[in-house]
Amino acid sequence: PTPFPPPSPSSSPTALPVLPSTDAPSLSDSYLVTGHDYTLRVEAYDKDNHKLTYVMGNLEYTVSISKEFFEVGASSSSHDLNHVTTTTRTGVTTVTATLDSLLDPRMRDARVPLLASISAAQDAHVTSAVSILDSAPIMLPYDHRVKHSYALHASGGSGEYAWHSSDSLVVPVGVRSGVVVGHSVGSAPVTAADRRNSKNRDSVVVAVAAASRLPIRP
Repeated sequence: PTPFPPPSPSSSPTALPVLPSTDAPSLSDSYLVTGHDYTLRVEAYDKDNHKLTYVMGNLEYTVSISKEFFEVGASSSSHDLNHVTTTTRTGVTTVTATLDSLLDPRMRDARVPLLASISAAQDAHVTSAVSILDSAPIMLPYDHRVKHSYALHASGGSGEYAWHSSDSLVVPVGVRSGVVVGHSVGSAPVTAADRRNSKNRDSVVVAVAAASRLPIRP
């Protein structure tokens, strides 16, 4: 078949983002969690950032996925553009997609190469799951004269966390510091979420209780 000329400027797919998508945590920032299943989906856009949905079935790509970071499962055909994967290790890898041919319906969907291919790449940051290192439950003494505090610590993810308390009237927490304060009697879950992927998170219960007795042991 005769090669197609490059797409015209008015409809050129100038961006071919490789978009991770899943029913599990959101991957809008391309921060993935090791051991999770994801679908890598390729989409084409024109120069005005409009998705080319009406021709997607006629586009063929070559997609490169690192087997060092992904275990590739059932994949669709090249023009369906979906690749089911499982992340296997932490680190940074690059997924690339190249638009190199079209299926011409005038020629019974014959594969026709483009004169000039169009490529795009997207980095994928694969991290471990966020984990709060402090053992649950965290107990703070209540004292109406002095507010006791405790610094929580987390690991995993990008290393940058946003802390949140489900009841800041009982246990407020520093958004960046992870320091909890026993404000009033009660308990509340406190969550550390990865700032790069808010779905990658862990929680621990922090309780505030008044001391009922103070035994002195020999």
